[in-house]
Amino acid sequence: MDGFTPAAITASVVLTQVMACTFAPSGAGDGQAADAAADAAATIDTAAASCASWNPPNVDPCDPRLGEPAVLDFDGGAFGYDTDTGALTSLVSQLPVPPGALVEQHDGTIVRVVNVASLRVSGSSTLTVTGAHALVFVVHGDATIDGVIDVSARLDATGTMFIAGPGGNDAARCVTGTGRPGEATTVGSAGGGGGAGGGGFAANAGDGGNGHGSGHGAGGGKGASGGGPSIEPLRGGCAGGTGGDDGDPSIDAGGHAGDGGGALEISARGDVVVAGAIAAGGSGGGAGALARSGGGGGGSGGAILLDGETVRILATASLCANGAGGGEGGQLAVASQPGGMATCSQLRSTGGANQADGGDGGAGGAGAVPAGGNATNGTSNAGGGGGGGSVGRIRVRGRTTRTVDGAATVSPAPAS
Repeated sequence: MDGFTPAAITASVVLTQVMACTFAPSGAGDGQAADAAADAAATIDTAAASCASWNPPNVDPCDPRLGEPAVLDFDGGAFGYDTDTGALTSLVSQLPVPPGALVEQHDGTIVRVVNVASLRVSGSSTLTVTGAHALVFVVHGDATIDGVIDVSARLDATGTMFIAGPGGNDAARCVTGTGRPGEATTVGSAGGGGGAGGGGFAANAGDGGNGHGSGHGAGGGKGASGGGPSIEPLRGGCAGGTGGDDGDPSIDAGGHAGDGGGALEISARGDVVVAGAIAAGGSGGGAGALARSGGGGGGSGGAILLDGETVRILATASLCANGAGGGEGGQLAVASQPGGMATCSQLRSTGGANQADGGDGGAGGAGAVPAGGNATNGTSNAGGGGGGGSVGRIRVRGRTTRTVDGAATVSPAPAS
């Protein structure tokens, strides 16, 4: 079938589907579209024959449900991808749906697979991924990430509540990793609620702090480490717990739980080169309210899995799956502070610590300190702080070679 260039697409993304249609941004000439189609065809001609000898972690690149691979080229701008629906969007329009499907991993959990001939995220592009399912790019050629791919926990579209990253907070995977909620203060008592434990993944999280005073609530226990360094199956991070309510049933305002970071796998038959950033951080636990409730636990980092014939992480690259800070416990007079969002650095995110009496939240895990920090107890009838979330997992697997430049920011340290 001849290539087709729809004039309505204005975002700078090229999606070329072999033996189907060619999509290009407005203003792209037929020659550019034809070149993209020719390059894709050359890649796919050999892909089918070589599938049997190419074994990505977690998924089958020859699964017929994935459809024909396409060239996926993000060439400037901000883009969103929803793993639930498979919809790709830009700030200005809905874009063609990349080929792929929801498929089962060996343990029965579901991931979204996008089937591409090649993948490029330019230095001026950002791809933000949302949805309940972890994301896998199956790349039959090469993958080049010069821009940003973000699968972190974040605020939802309304800007009023946090949500887990794609594949985060999975109930089956986070049975022991989710932080335990803080205990509520005995009804009618003047003491503070307990802070919640943080979410754990590659390490243990932090414990929540106890509330203080008559009938106070105890802090919730930490989320435990879980999963293995291979990240098989692919999964995201775990949530912290919810802070304990204070003793006034009309308020009941324990800090919200921080959410776990999401999970991303890029598995290429060819080479993977990262000069940009991939982030899979957790979100911070909420602050206890002015009514002496406990702080929420921070969410853990998620997972990043890079697989290729060769994988190169360049000096400018950042790969981060860090934990988030726990929220500060509440007191009556001064507003408390939520835990910090996960960083994309070797530095730990801070726990909430804005006033004297509420327990401080624990720091999130990062760099050389993978575990979440323990919170402190409340004083003067205030709530306890929430524990910090632990780091997630990063794996860089080069089937022939892998190179991680010493100047790159990689937190936590990657497995192979």
